[in-house]
Amino acid sequence: MEKKNTFDEATMKKIVEASLAKIAEGVAVAKSLVASTDYINWLQEFTFTHPTFCDDEWLYYPEQLEPENLENVQLLYRFIEGIEMHAESLNKENDEFGYSIRIRFNNVGYRLGVQHGQGSYCYCERCEIFHNESDFIDFGEIMKKAK
Repeated sequence: MEKKNTFDEATMKKIVEASLAKIAEGVAVAKSLVASTDYINWLQEFTFTHPTFCDDEWLYYPEQLEPENLENVQLLYRFIEGIEMHAESLNKENDEFGYSIRIRFNNVGYRLGVQHGQGSYCYCERCEIFHNESDFIDFGEIMKKAK
């Protein structure tokens, strides 16, 4: 017995169009985050007081952060996505559950990563730029490519 589709073609088309629009919106946000210094400047300031953080750290206690900081923490995934879209080479450090990349801006290094398990989260760690600067992607180069 053949199972019939419960959606008509017009409904399916609306669902697909809405999904594609949401994907396009996410890509546009990711690009905008790496096309200027606004987000990286925020990250530089934020990591003075929070040198290591995860995007889910304030999930249950959002009132512990200012609304602008909370919004920017939640944009970390899109920022990483923008870097992945516009970096010449990523030099990803893979591990069992995810990966990390290193970027630099204004002589400050950042290790950004994505971890997958039962759920997913992104993290940022402010770090020293080692003697080998080639381990770090220059954010200025990413920004040029994104414009």
